[in-house]
Amino acid sequence: MKKNIIKLAIVLLVCAAAIGGVFAAKDNIVIYLGIRAFRALSIGLIAAGGIATGSVLISSGVSYSRLQDEIETNIKNQELIEEQHRRQTARLSVDNKLDNETLRKVLAQKMGDEWSSCAGDIGVCVQQLTQMDDYQRRLKKLLESNGADTLNDTEDILDQAEQGMCRNVRKIINYMEVADAGSDEGVAMIKGKIAECEAQNADILKQSREFVFALTEYLNKQGDSSDDISMLEVYKETILKSIREE
Repeated sequence: MKKNIIKLAIVLLVCAAAIGGVFAAKDNIVIYLGIRAFRALSIGLIAAGGIATGSVLISSGVSYSRLQDEIETNIKNQELIEEQHRRQTARLSVDNKLDNETLRKVLAQKMGDEWSSCAGDIGVCVQQLTQMDDYQRRLKKLLESNGADTLNDTEDILDQAEQGMCRNVRKIINYMEVADAGSDEGVAMIKGKIAECEAQNADILKQSREFVFALTEYLNKQGDSSDDISMLEVYKETILKSIREE
């Protein structure tokens, strides 16, 4: 019985080491072999580990049905772990709202990592996202301090503007994932993409700033002038147009 326990422990350690090695090299495996190959390899190792474990257990008198349940449970657990890992590493959503702060963290990581040669350029993108975050806070505070509940829809304008900026930033992050940071050509391409992003986001920021001040003027005049609300509509449309043309 003791020998079987020792054998089982050795089998589990070997399987755990093999699975750990596959996950440690996940990025390289996915790049060179594809995600399907990674999944097949990881599930195969789990199944092999289950079979090896089962052989030891069977020699100890464990039933085949129990062994089969053990293997299926291990595979399901592996799939759950993989799904959780995918969710944790999927920082750039293509379906839902992009997060300003998350993108800034990703950019900061790139600046201190393989794209340190573009740190100055990337830093401008970070500053722009921070500036938009600041405009949103100021607008919210302005509306709250004036009790302007009827103008809450103006917050949505800056939210859309922020998403436009975030999509621009996501583009350069994705280019960084596939470009060669060790080549002059790769660095030049990324610098060019960043320059495009900076120009587009600078325009969105400019329109957003003017919109916030136009709203301030409107509130200062208590909305007595119909021209003031007309100007707000003009700024709204200008911002949305900037986003559509990004």
